[in-house]
Amino acid sequence: MNTCKSLITKTLNIIKKCPQKIAEMHKALAPIVKKQATASAGACKKLCSVLQNKMTEKAKQFFLSGVVVAGAVTAVVIVFSCTCSIGTEISVGDQVIGVAKNAAVYDVLLEKINHEVGYVIDGGFTPVAEPSFSTRLIVKNGFTSEAEMAERLKATGTDMIPAYGVLVDGELVFALPNKDMALSVLTDYKNSFLTDSINGTASFCQNVAVTHCFVPKTALKTKESATSALQKGRIEMYHPSEGESLDNICAQFNITIDDLLQNNIIADVEKTATGVLSIPTGMPLISVKTQQALTIEEVLPRNTVETEDASLYEGSIVVKQEGADGLKVIEAIVTSVNGIETERDVLSENLISASVDHIVCKGTKKLPKATAGGMAIPASGTLTSRFGSRWGRNHNGIDMSAPVGTAIFAADSGTVTYSEYNNGGFGYLMKIDHGNGLETYYAHCSELLVPEGTVVKKGDLIARVGNTGRSTGAHLHFEVHLDGTPIDPLTYLAGLK
Repeated sequence: MNTCKSLITKTLNIIKKCPQKIAEMHKALAPIVKKQATASAGACKKLCSVLQNKMTEKAKQFFLSGVVVAGAVTAVVIVFSCTCSIGTEISVGDQVIGVAKNAAVYDVLLEKINHEVGYVIDGGFTPVAEPSFSTRLIVKNGFTSEAEMAERLKATGTDMIPAYGVLVDGELVFALPNKDMALSVLTDYKNSFLTDSINGTASFCQNVAVTHCFVPKTALKTKESATSALQKGRIEMYHPSEGESLDNICAQFNITIDDLLQNNIIADVEKTATGVLSIPTGMPLISVKTQQALTIEEVLPRNTVETEDASLYEGSIVVKQEGADGLKVIEAIVTSVNGIETERDVLSENLISASVDHIVCKGTKKLPKATAGGMAIPASGTLTSRFGSRWGRNHNGIDMSAPVGTAIFAADSGTVTYSEYNNGGFGYLMKIDHGNGLETYYAHCSELLVPEGTVVKKGDLIARVGNTGRSTGAHLHFEVHLDGTPIDPLTYLAGLK
């Protein structure tokens, strides 16, 4: 038994030569080991007593040695299993990344990093060298955390620097030199969606975190450029195919050339695209949800009511009643995402004014067949001025002198296209389109009796003679236009003297 105890003591001394942390744990585990060893020694003693009378002296010594060695080995295995683990040390170049359970963890780390920085690095993250792996004995479960290894691996990149990254659902969108600046940018952006910060709250829809980490140099921004990036939204990097035109790219992404020029330096928009292009997607980098107590003025749109009128010719449209929009005031809790309302909890409504129907009459009366024999004389009166040059200027029509209020008739059937006061010198003016490029003008009227859109037939009463606009006395100024060019009305007015 003294030999057994001696072997256990040697075993404990061996354990002390393990890595420093294992030796530190030895003190706490030694009583457990001794207890297991004592139990093993008791079992050995009983077994030895049974065999003592049946073995030769030499056999007894051999058997006892085997039992002692087995007990020692058992003790060592117990201590090792309680205090140690075997891991894989991962190195990149001369940088030790950490100790993982196995080499496959490296691929997991690389995938995680590429997801994190993929938005700001076109083509992904590339370590400084290929990884190397070696087996190591470590303290039980003393593996390096994946987060710590990921940062050490990122630090090997030549274009990586330490900064405060803004991560959205684990994806880096940009970085700033200090944490306070990053938090300030996020707070200002979030509050920009509030119309009333006192009676409203704003929150991010995604998991947004500010973390001190290694980031690509291209991700580092100023406060102003970070704010601009949030306002512009997500940008997609696009590699044009050889010979692809800018017009095709704009059509593919449903953007304008101006959108493309605002995000890229393009020397000649007429040429085909080259290099990598930044494409604005219109999607936000971070979505913001707001809830606000708001007072909303809501317009109640007017209804348009169409009726038929047998006294009007087909094609005539006359407004019988001008419509008007209504208005009501709503008190509500409004929920919005990125400024677009998604939910409304109405607390109260107050009607300010009801909407008024817009009533339009459409003519159903059959239009008479086209007239023959030229145009009718539009008014009774004296022809005082002809078509052509007058006082050094071109006179585009004829003048018919008549008392104010004299009836004016449609020279031919057609549709009224203009019926209002004209500031160009005509005063109250009416125009009638007769089709086939033919149009007549009736100017200086005192009263217009037919609104725009009315279909009239030849000889219908449409206005009254007046002295409005630039006029030297009461008369009707009458013009005929063919395809937009004034022509002599006497060509069409049979019997006018």
